Amino acid sequence: MIDVTLMDHINGRPRDYGWRANNYSEYWGRKKRDGFLYRTGTLNPEALSLQMYPIILRPDSSRIPSEFDARQKPEWIGRVSDVGDQGWCGASWAFSTLGVAQDRLSIESFGNETVRLSPQHLLSCSRRGQRGCEGGHVDRAWQYLRKVGVVNEECYGYESGTTGKVPSCRIPIRANLFSLRCASKEVVYQRRDLYKTEPPYRIAGKEEDIQWEIMTNGPVQAIMRVYKDLFMYAGGVYRHTGSPQDDYAMHSVRIVGWGHDSSLGGRPSKYWLVANSWGKRWGERGFFRIRRGTNESEIESFILTVRARLAAYDRKARRRRPGRHAHSGHAHSNHAHLHPDAHLQLDRSGWLI
Repeated sequence: MIDVTLMDHINGRPRDYGWRANNYSEYWGRKKRDGFLYRTGTLNPEALSLQMYPIILRPDSSRIPSEFDARQKPEWIGRVSDVGDQGWCGASWAFSTLGVAQDRLSIESFGNETVRLSPQHLLSCSRRGQRGCEGGHVDRAWQYLRKVGVVNEECYGYESGTTGKVPSCRIPIRANLFSLRCASKEVVYQRRDLYKTEPPYRIAGKEEDIQWEIMTNGPVQAIMRVYKDLFMYAGGVYRHTGSPQDDYAMHSVRIVGWGHDSSLGGRPSKYWLVANSWGKRWGERGFFRIRRGTNESEIESFILTVRARLAAYDRKARRRRPGRHAHSGHAHSNHAHLHPDAHLQLDRSGWLI
């Protein structure tokens, strides 16, 4: 996972590459295969999911700022979650899905439902077509969140990142929520329902569409390629230093903002601000910046996000606030405005069944 020769090459040419590399002790001595298998873990979406039509947006480019960080938007302070750490388990599919879900849940409920959702629940209980610590499909994860739902992290703590194993599900699909016993015996689950979402929707890979969705409704999920040089990323605006034919693994992350940077010299680089799931010791306290507008590492190819399914009192609050989920009059915002065939694609992929 650590290539000292490549690391020195990158650090010797900061103006050319725009980012810095580091020798992470946690990765030293680990094989590239270990990183590709256990530090990533997202399988390609199924064929019908890839045919899903993007939602139609009409962003007002004059209102898109040159820099944006969802964590710093005044009304969202404290509502965008921090980075997670999947450990040595290929569970990015679970971490990115739940990261977006919990961000949207907090934003849409005006902070009333700010919670960390349980990746262990998703790993252990959403097993159909998934491979646990050896990877999973984000579309199947969203399907599980819609049909079944998950508990919070305190109720069902994450252990697979340490053990590398996926224990049996401890919360039955038809659990009686009035007597649900958390995996952590010291915690009592006090909610009347599991945390669920609506079906996900796709955002087109256009730079302004992605920006508009993030600044209007919150972070989005992206699937990208991970080449071995990303394991050594320490800061700056990342771009792959080798060939597109190099070995890679698929990974999923949360995009939370964007900006431009020229701190390492050269022309300013446009970037996406991305929350990873490799812990805070990696990168820029767990985040990284990656070139924007060029589909670097295919990060703009398949973008998903979701609306949370809120408790009754939150639904009423949303209805009382006009335009909360409209895209300021410049976009068609929900599934009713997808391409006419979009519902058929969703039905065939199983998301609305």
